[in-house]
This record gives sequence, structure tokens and C-alpha cells, in this order.
Amino acid sequence: MYINVPFTQMNAEQFNCSIPRFLCKVQAQDGNVYQPQTLSLPKFLDMQGRVEKFLSDAKYKTLQDTLDTLMKERNRGGISTE
Repeated sequence: MYINVPFTQMNAEQFNCSIPRFLCKVQAQDGNVYQPQTLSLPKFLDMQGRVEKFLSDAKYKTLQDTLDTLMKERNRGGISTE
């Protein structure tokens, strides 16, 4: 599924569909994964006047589960998740 909606206009369902896919696929130009502190969608949205609680709001359970899985996989692979 391809969602062609700006982040600032996405609803919870669209976030739950697109953000986990993005997080699983995104890589730096050198092929390595991005460090967690370099990807800050909540900060971007906050600067646009929209506050979303991705880590604590139950409506983002799919996104939370994906982040949890990615952190565990990367930690096992020796990649810092801090």
C-alpha cells in the first residue's frame, strides 16, 4: 500500500501503515541504519503544530510494536538504540 499524504496530514491508520514500513527499510547512503536520535518524526510534527504520542498512545500500537522489534534486532546486531 502506498500512501501519498504528507506526514502533517496523516491520520493514525496511515501512520500505523506507513511509518513501520519506512522504519524497516530506511538506510543511510552508506547502507547502514540510521541511529535512533537522527530520525525524529515527533519533533518534526511538533514544529508543525501537531503533537502525536507515538510511544504512549494506544492507537499507535502497530508502530510501537515495530519499534520494539527493530530495537531488539539492532541491539542483537550490536547497533546502539540510544
